[in-house]
Formats: sequence, structure tokens, C-alpha cells
Amino acid sequence: MATDALGAFDSPALRELAGENSRTRVELDSLATRAFRELGLSSITVADARLTVARSWAHKILSEAVSPYEGARAISRELCREPPHDEYLFTFMRLASEHEDFRFAQETAPGRYAAQIVSIEQAIQEAARALVQGAAEEVR
Repeated sequence: MATDALGAFDSPALRELAGENSRTRVELDSLATRAFRELGLSSITVADARLTVARSWAHKILSEAVSPYEGARAISRELCREPPHDEYLFTFMRLASEHEDFRFAQETAPGRYAAQIVSIEQAIQEAARALVQGAAEEVR
């Protein structure tokens, strides 16, 4: 994200953050806070940052830039690894897991679970739509 931000913003801390891949989370949080301060921006909470990233994935799902499964899996893997856990994110994690289960089962019985997979993909799209519309608390 810092690398993407360099297209619109510039600061010493942001350049440092864009090139990082080996610091601890605490060090990265401190560096991000410094970058925000250098740019005259207020920092955001972890929950707000997660919501922003989740909404970005939701937009990608709805615009068909990624499949519903790929988007739900990305939200699950990127945002559900560390506490605090936001309930609306678990909807995407659960649906991605169900999709994987049915996709695996379909390998042994081709076509048998196609309807379930389509239903799960529709549920992911509905959750993405609710998230984009600002209803994170309703995505359950």
C-alpha cells in the first residue's frame, strides 16, 4: 500500500515504508504513524484500516476484477490473521472456506456441487455489496 501511495504522496517515512518487508509490526506501525504525520494526515485505527482494505477487496469483487472466492480468500488471509477480529470479516472467511470445501468435493464428483458453489459466490457478492454500502455491521 505504501508503494501505491508514493504515486500521490511523498515523505521520507513513506519512502522507507514502501521499501520495507522485514520489520516487526510494531516498527511498521511506528513508521506508518510517522509517515502520516509527515504528510499532515491523521492516522487511522487498525479497525478503520481493515475496513478500508476490506472495502477495496469488496469493490474488486463487485467489479469482477477478482472472483468472489478470490476476494473473500484475500480478505480472510490478509485481515483475519491477527486480533482484533471484526465480525463482518469472518463472513468472508467462512464463505471462502465453504467454497474451498465444495470445490474440493466437486473434484471427486464433477458437477454435483455446482449449485452450492454458485450460491456461495452469490453470498460473497451480497456481503461485498453490504460492505461497500457501509453496512459492515450488517455483513453477518
